[in-house]
Amino acid sequence: MDLFDNNALNMPMVALRGLVVFPNITLHFDVGRKKSISAVKTAMITKQDIFLSTQKDMSDEAENIDAVYDIGVVCEIKQIVRIPSSDCLRVIVEGKYRAELLAFSDVNPYLTAVVKRIDSIPYSEKYNLRAEALVRYAKGLFNEYSIIAQKLPNDINMGVAKLSEPGALADYIVGNIPLDYPQKQEVLSEIDSLKRIQKLVDILGKEVKLLQLEEEEPELHIAWNEKKNEIYAQLMGEVQIE
Repeated sequence: MDLFDNNALNMPMVALRGLVVFPNITLHFDVGRKKSISAVKTAMITKQDIFLSTQKDMSDEAENIDAVYDIGVVCEIKQIVRIPSSDCLRVIVEGKYRAELLAFSDVNPYLTAVVKRIDSIPYSEKYNLRAEALVRYAKGLFNEYSIIAQKLPNDINMGVAKLSEPGALADYIVGNIPLDYPQKQEVLSEIDSLKRIQKLVDILGKEVKLLQLEEEEPELHIAWNEKKNEIYAQLMGEVQIE
């Protein structure tokens, strides 16, 4: 990408550990590293947006651009609260839009990112029926998931019911259910709306299968092996492949 692109923006950045932010979703997280605290405070004081991207390795200090995913989200900071008896801050943000990380323009006293907005790729009219079918199927899978999981707030179910645009629906569901951060990042990084909701369908399908197995056999530890595309069930130290 062209670092001299007129659409490129400079803004404070925080590298997140094990957390992925999505557009149009409000969430909170805690920051404790000095650079992260400085970035958050600067953005709040100067009324700037902040760029949030997830670290590939949670143990890394993210001093190098290769240590974070290149697709993140530009967010508005809504509130900062100091955590009692701690130097950490709790930060409430609202995701605004996807952006690609082009470079670090500075790393001290905090990360400053050069980013470019990325909009979702729309689908043509000939795919309208496919899009509608994927949306219906995704909502059906989510309904199954929410019934089995039994731990999702009602407002999330209402939010899902209101959405009809494939990409936005995928963002909303993945942003509101507990998944490993690489899975969430996979969805965030997909710019094509139809491909994104297909990824959601694949993920939800696996999660429903895992939850059903755990419900049938509570003593089993169930996990999905992404590389082998298999479900692993562990019982009394023995590993079985289902």
